[in-house]
Amino acid sequence: MKFFVDTADTKEIKSLAASGLLDGVTTNPSLMAKSGRKFQDVLAEICATVPGPVSAEVASTEFDGMMAEARVLRAIAKNITVKVPLTPDGLRACRHLTDDGAMVNVTLVFRLRRRSWQPRPAPPSSVRSSAGWTTSARTAWR
Repeated sequence: MKFFVDTADTKEIKSLAASGLLDGVTTNPSLMAKSGRKFQDVLAEICATVPGPVSAEVASTEFDGMMAEARVLRAIAKNITVKVPLTPDGLRACRHLTDDGAMVNVTLVFRLRRRSWQPRPAPPSSVRSSAGWTTSARTAWR
C-alpha cells in the first residue's frame, strides 16, 4: 500500500516526508488557494520535498484548456502527475498526455463502477476514488 497525502500545506508535507511514510502528494485548486502562494511555487516546493508522484489538478473542464494547463504543470518538475476529471474531455486529455509520456491521475470517480469505463481510452497512472463508495470492489468489475 502507498500513502499519499491530500494537501498543499508544505509544512505538513515536510513533516510526513521526514517520517519516511509518505509516497506522494495529491493537490487540487482549492487546496492550493488556501496556501495563499503562487501555485507553481507551492508545487515546486512539494516536488522538491517528495520524490514520488505529486498530482496537480487542472482547473479547466475543456480539452484544450486541460492540455494547456498540463504543459505548465509538467514544466514544474519531473514528478508531476497531471490530474484530470473523469469526463469525456478529461479522458481525451488522459489519452493525449499518456501518449506523450505523462503520468496522469483520473479524479472525481465517486463510484467504483465508473472506473471500469469501456473502451478504456488510455491507462492512467492512477485513479482516485472519493470516499463513500456505493459499490464493493468485488462487484464493480463485473
